[in-house]
Amino acid sequence: MVMPALIRMLGDSSDEIRNRAIEALRQLSK
Repeated sequence: MVMPALIRMLGDSSDEIRNRAIEALRQLSK
């Protein structure tokens, strides 16, 4: 991923929040 630190931060969040963040990262990486 582009920001592993951000993903690590979201590790304690719910799957829904994590999925939204991953989707946002995909949009930014384009």
